[in-house]
Amino acid sequence: MARKISKPNKQISVSAIVLGLLLTACTQAQQPVGAEQGAIHIPVQHAEPIHTQQAAYHCTGSASLLAHIGPETTQVRYINAGAISLAVLPVDGQTQVFSNVIAASGAKYVAGEFVWWTKGSTAFFSSALLNNTGTLTCQETKPDTTHP
Repeated sequence: MARKISKPNKQISVSAIVLGLLLTACTQAQQPVGAEQGAIHIPVQHAEPIHTQQAAYHCTGSASLLAHIGPETTQVRYINAGAISLAVLPVDGQTQVFSNVIAASGAKYVAGEFVWWTKGSTAFFSSALLNNTGTLTCQETKPDTTHP
């Protein structure tokens, strides 16, 4: 789960993540042939342990939102390292990296127009641009697999 931190630190963390992603994209464009392609590298301090958690969800609700993540089981990978908390899931057939943002409860992640918000074993998927489409309700379908 995401760590709760104060608002000023979270803004710095989100900015650092975005900057890191941009720098990584620029660096990858100049990588020699044979370098790892299709990977995102986010540097963290060596003392920060990286934890990943895989979860699967079955979502129901708005047909227009289901079209973005698909009617089948949605696989989500959570990555946490210190103040960095990410959720990685497929949207429109592409892997999207959602960054944790401040939430009153649960763990809320945003990528572009889309919001992924977890509270216990339930998650909610919505679009900031598609106001009248409602929210998908997603139930976790299998136990988490945690890797330190």
